[in-house]
Parts: sequence; structure tokens; C-alpha cells
Amino acid sequence: IILIGSGGHSRMIIECARELKYTVKFILDIKSKKNSKEKILGIPIKSINHINELKKNSKVFLSIGDNLLRFKFYKKYKNYFNFINLIHPSSYVAKNIIMGNGNFIAPKVIINSLSKVGNNCIINSGSIVEHECEIKDNSHLGPGCIMCGRAKLNSNVFVGTGSIILPKISVERNCIVGAGSIVLKKTSPNSLYL
Repeated sequence: IILIGSGGHSRMIIECARELKYTVKFILDIKSKKNSKEKILGIPIKSINHINELKKNSKVFLSIGDNLLRFKFYKKYKNYFNFINLIHPSSYVAKNIIMGNGNFIAPKVIINSLSKVGNNCIINSGSIVEHECEIKDNSHLGPGCIMCGRAKLNSNVFVGTGSIILPKISVERNCIVGAGSIVLKKTSPNSLYL
């Protein structure tokens, strides 16, 4: 596979890809127009200019933690590249969930029965997504978050480390929920909750 994004998130992605027996050929640095002599965990870094050399349906993963940047690349290339899911082997994902593509499920995550995960999402280490939850496109659960049964994250939501979304509560699109928060009622779109 090829990774796009060489920030801190790429280290987790490389480790997970290796656990899943993928070979990471190289990483495209989204901020650089020149190739780097540096490597990340032994993987060479190339400039983003090389993106045009990749073939249609190449297996690609967006190793970009920032929701807005990740969404920009996903939207631009979703019909060209084959964005794969990376699900760490230490995670439990129920067999009857529905999942899109381009998702990262980090170590020790639990996703329970009848939940739905859209496209281009990050569910970070140790998070729990209980039964019948829904996570829409381009959303990000920080480490150690809990979504109680039937909770919902709409598109482009970021939930900070250790937050809890109570049962049947909906976090509306483009919201940011600060670390350690407990969401007790439906949020308003485009809002910040601390």
C-alpha cells in the first residue's frame, strides 16, 4: 500500500499495516514538493508530486489525523484510488456492522452489533462503539472514547480523548467535542463543546 501523510498519525498506520501483513511501499508527504532523505519506521518519504504517478485503483491509505485535510484528499481521490480499511487485529468488530472504506480502527477498539461506520473515519485506541451506533463520514473518535448504544456522530465530527456520548444522543455535523466531555443531549451543527 501507499500512505498519504507523514505526520505523527502515520506511525500508527505503518504499525497497523505491518500487523496486517501489508507492505508499505512509500509515504507521500502532503506538505513537501521535494523528496526527503528521511524515513519513517524505515519507509521512504516522497513528495506529494508523486501522487500523479500512482495508478488508478492503487491501494492507498490516508495517514492524516487532521479531519479537514483528510477529507480534502479523500474527496478528491475517492473515485480514483482504492482506499482500504485498516483494522488492528487486537480490535473487536462485530460481524454484522456496516462499514465504508478508508477507515482506521486502532488497537483495542470495540465496535458492537449493528453499528455503522461511514467512510474515511478514525476510531482511535481503546474506544468503544456500542450496539446500533452510527459514525458518519470523516469523523474521528479520539483515544478512549465511549459511544453508548444508538448514539450517532454525523459527518466531520471530532470527539476528543476520553469523551462519552450517552445513549441515543446525536452529535451533529462539523462539531468538535473537547477531551473528557460527556455529551448529554443532541448538539447543534458547527459547534464546539468543552
